[in-house]
Amino acid sequence: MSQKLSWFATTMQLFSRSSRSPWRTRTGTPATARTERAQPRAKRRNQSPRGGTSAAKIAGTPKTTVSARTIAQTIAERTARIAGDCSCAPPTLKKSRPRGSFAAAVFYSGRERRLESRDSMPPTTQQTATTIFYRNIRWLKFVDRLGKKGAGILEYLGGLGTMLVQTAHAAVTRPFYASQVVAQMDDLGVKSLSITGITAFSVGMVLALQTAYSLAAFGGKMFTGRVVAISLVRELGPVLTALMVGGRVGSGITAELGSMTVTEQVDALRSMAISPIRRLVLPRILAVVIMLPILTAIADVLGILG
Repeated sequence: MSQKLSWFATTMQLFSRSSRSPWRTRTGTPATARTERAQPRAKRRNQSPRGGTSAAKIAGTPKTTVSARTIAQTIAERTARIAGDCSCAPPTLKKSRPRGSFAAAVFYSGRERRLESRDSMPPTTQQTATTIFYRNIRWLKFVDRLGKKGAGILEYLGGLGTMLVQTAHAAVTRPFYASQVVAQMDDLGVKSLSITGITAFSVGMVLALQTAYSLAAFGGKMFTGRVVAISLVRELGPVLTALMVGGRVGSGITAELGSMTVTEQVDALRSMAISPIRRLVLPRILAVVIMLPILTAIADVLGILG
């Protein structure tokens, strides 16, 4: 029993010496603790015993009159003084509440100091600083436009390369829509024969006339047919055919696919698990590749006949 009493007494002594005793406060007496608890919260916040920065020191007003409303009023005054030069303030700071206005006060204080330092410059220095500022803005706008155009070009080239890879993959895998290829050969190749033939015949006729007139001065009128044939077969026939077919076929394909995209027919194909590349793009490419050499040969013959 005596051992238990001695252990209890030793424990109470150690507990009473601890700095966290419930019977002791920071000043050391229970009376001081009761007095501090009786003080208002705002007064104890302004008279902080730890020596921290109080709200009155931040706002620059006496301790007895500081409040959230005072801080907001100080910020409003600073905003009004620099309203003409501080239109770039963030909306979050402009709409900040009184209790959360410390960030706004810091922002406007920094802006005010920078404006005061600029106003203290000589007029020539101010003009130079303004010129450099606007030059930097123009340079940044130029870089922005250049970057946007470069990004657009890269995006277009990337999409074109992706489409070519998908088309090549669709050409060697199944399913293969042969009926679509035949239909496109008729639409893009056979229907382009008239404009291609008329163009080649007219060019051959004019070329023969001009060549014969030029060679007659040298006594080489007999070589007119050979010169016209070589010119049409090697150069004019393929070039004119490609131009005519490209103009007609390109505009037709663009209008057709654009209309299908607007009317959501392409999305309907995707919803039915049909690849638009395999159904729409590949047949047209194969039809043009097959029909273009045939149209070129016909154009060469018509040009020589002309």
